[in-house]
Amino acid sequence: MRILVTGGAGFVGSHVVDALLERGHDIYICDDLSSGKLGNINSQAHFECCDISDPVRFLSLCGQVHFETVCHQAAQPSLLRSVEEPDFDARVNILGTINVILAARRIGARVVMASTSAVYDDTLLNSRHEGDLLHPTRPYGIAKMAAEFYLRESGLSYAVLRYGNVYGPRQVKVGENQIIPHALDYIFKDAPFVVNGDGEQTRDFVYVGDIARANVAALESAESGVFNVGTGRAASVNEVLDYLKALTHFAGDFKHGPPKPNEPRHVTLNSNRAQRVLGWRAETLLEAGLAKTVEWYRQAVTI
Repeated sequence: MRILVTGGAGFVGSHVVDALLERGHDIYICDDLSSGKLGNINSQAHFECCDISDPVRFLSLCGQVHFETVCHQAAQPSLLRSVEEPDFDARVNILGTINVILAARRIGARVVMASTSAVYDDTLLNSRHEGDLLHPTRPYGIAKMAAEFYLRESGLSYAVLRYGNVYGPRQVKVGENQIIPHALDYIFKDAPFVVNGDGEQTRDFVYVGDIARANVAALESAESGVFNVGTGRAASVNEVLDYLKALTHFAGDFKHGPPKPNEPRHVTLNSNRAQRVLGWRAETLLEAGLAKTVEWYRQAVTI
């Protein structure tokens, strides 16, 4: 298939590109390099420096190449920036997605879109299911929810993938909510890092290689719908930090600060639907994924 990956030079997008190329697909990357890196781009892919928020240029690119599918990974990823600059967040995450939808309509392409667990109601105590209440409390989640609705009502063949907390090689600090690269910068560079609250808040940490496989499964499927893609296992922030201390032989301590206002206490995703319909499930155990992440960090970032 001829596939366009928006945000294909970014953390998640570049892993998706690698996985699709391994499957023999013809891959084009659209990325404005605002957070993506040239070094992440697979040399076997075609690359266009392009902003999805620029409708003229983006629709022109799609009209020239006529992609069969679009894998939409490009986004404004920072929760904090979405609060401080909701207009910018909406321009990228809502209007940018509308441009993707318009382009896909013109060329008859299927769309697979990256979404987030942040669309769910923060107060849910049980593992999130796709049919649970959507009640995002921050502009980032609100924009992603709106983008989902636009896609679901577009008439296109589509899949929305709601990610857990993705981590792995190539992840760098973009905003405040990437705990693992923040912690690794603290361990190796003594960069500022403070744990919010007691660190017992839990998240569904899912390895980026598993996320890439989920995108491949959705792109190669004809099934439409919304799919959670997580491990289904809750891991606390303290548990992750303990793994990192052991893997890096770090003898120091992590500093704790006040809890973040309105931060959800527990988030896990039930991904049974993705396993049943797409044949996908997370395979990488947390300690193994963190070991791969630390190995990449040592080689590529610092030492």
